[in-house]
Amino acid sequence: MGNISLLQKKDTEIIMKLYRECFDHAFWIQEGKLNESVFDAPDFCEEASLLIRDEAAGEPAGCIAVKTSNDQKLYPDTAWITLLMVRSGYRRRGMGRCLYEMSEKILREKGIRKIYIGQDFANLFSGIPSPKRENEEFFRSCGFILNKDEHYDLEADIVNNNKIDDFDTMEFEKEFITGILKKEDSSGLLDFLKEEFPGRWEYEAKAYLGNAGKLENIIIMKSAADDAILGYCMTAVHEGGTGGLGPVGIARSIRGRHAGEYILRQSLVQLRRLGAERVCIDWTILKDFYGQFDFLPVRTFRSGYKEL
Repeated sequence: MGNISLLQKKDTEIIMKLYRECFDHAFWIQEGKLNESVFDAPDFCEEASLLIRDEAAGEPAGCIAVKTSNDQKLYPDTAWITLLMVRSGYRRRGMGRCLYEMSEKILREKGIRKIYIGQDFANLFSGIPSPKRENEEFFRSCGFILNKDEHYDLEADIVNNNKIDDFDTMEFEKEFITGILKKEDSSGLLDFLKEEFPGRWEYEAKAYLGNAGKLENIIIMKSAADDAILGYCMTAVHEGGTGGLGPVGIARSIRGRHAGEYILRQSLVQLRRLGAERVCIDWTILKDFYGQFDFLPVRTFRSGYKEL
């Protein structure tokens, strides 16, 4: 079948070559992102991450990279398949299944009870990338339950974007105040998230603030009447003028009144100020909501999980 060894950071160059052979250009990443999301990630599970080589040729044929939960309250006994790939010339020879089954065996021995496809913290993928029938059937045959609906990464040019400029903020400004998070509002934001969005969003915001993340990347919306936090949005700006946005959420009490569109617009304006030109909103099914500001799908995924 092949020679299997642990996947290690010294294999980064090999993995990058495999990656570019296995995935469409739209999914390509830089080496730094690979290290950040795999080898340098605090939840990387080296024992269950494997590399397979062709025994005869000695060349790498595929790999699986896995993470396991560091937070048993949020994700008890949970693992994520961060990356699973096999070069085209070695497919349909059982290598992918061999990698998965060996990894699953190790995860079972570690007490793991649930495995997700992607969706890990600092993930490379939020599910099966560009889901095709062959790839979906592979995971189903391994016992995974796949979500009915696909989800997307959306992108838009926010510099040459009239939808942002033409958005009428007048009525919203009578009731809400938006701005960059101030240090004194940090605990209030966490209280808001605990009440309105308990779980991953609260966890990630707490980690971001705990690691001294830049407050200019968090937009909050307050009530003009009593200063209560009613909404928030996370943003990021990267080298080269690219940016990210999300999650964005508003309080249950004001949903249905287009307040989400308002804080989204204000967050896009802030991203402009920070130097972003093109922005990505990842892992969403809300094409129509974000499409109001000309966001369009650029990558498609289907998520799934397996109970052990």
